[in-house]
Parts: sequence; C-alpha cells; structure tokens
Amino acid sequence: MRLAKIAVAWSGGLLSFWGIFYVVATVRLLELSELAGLSPTALTDARVMYGAFQLGPGLFMLATLKRDEWLEPALALAVIMFVCVPTVRVFGMVFDGTTDSLHVTSLSIELGTCALAWVAWRKLRSER
Repeated sequence: MRLAKIAVAWSGGLLSFWGIFYVVATVRLLELSELAGLSPTALTDARVMYGAFQLGPGLFMLATLKRDEWLEPALALAVIMFVCVPTVRVFGMVFDGTTDSLHVTSLSIELGTCALAWVAWRKLRSER
C-alpha cells in the first residue's frame, strides 16, 4: 500500500503542479514549446486544455490518498494518462521530426511516472 500511495502522490502532485503552473503562467510555459503571440481566446483555451485537464485528474489522485479504496482507480488513471501522453509525444516527435531537450526530458519523466504507477498498481492488486 505504501508504494501505491507514493505513486499516487507523485502522479497527482506532478499533474496538479503543472496544471496550476499552466493556469497561472500560460504564456511562459507555451513559449517553451514555441507557442507565442496567441490571442486572449487561444490563451484561455490553452489554460483549459493544458491546465484544467491536468489539474482535475491530479487533484483526484491527491484526494485518493485519504481513501484507500480509491487508490486502485487512481493508479489506473495514472497508468492510462502516462501511457497516452508519451505515446502522443513520440508520435509528434516522429511525425514532425522534432526532438529537443524539452521533449526528451518530458518523455523521461512521463515514462518513469508510468512505470512507477504500473508497478504500484500491480503490487496493490496482488496485495488485495
């Protein structure tokens, strides 16, 4: 159970941190991806797509730390999210021919988080 809580705390904390960061520092973070000069409407949409869509699952995962029966669904969500995100990132890197330090660093964190969540999920299931 301890590994499950660590994995959920890491995954939820990571998602919540970046979700909040994208809401409050949208322009700065989008500039890292070379998205600059966006209209106010586009910035609002970016806050929703990058901020809220990370913040919601992240806060759910953090909330599960108080309810052990929710740990398994939270780990499942973490695995699914951290499989989809790097898969699409790799697709984009191959399709667009862009590999830079931002993508490689992000990919490393995402794959590591996926592995942690998957191992924790498997261990939790075997304990139950």
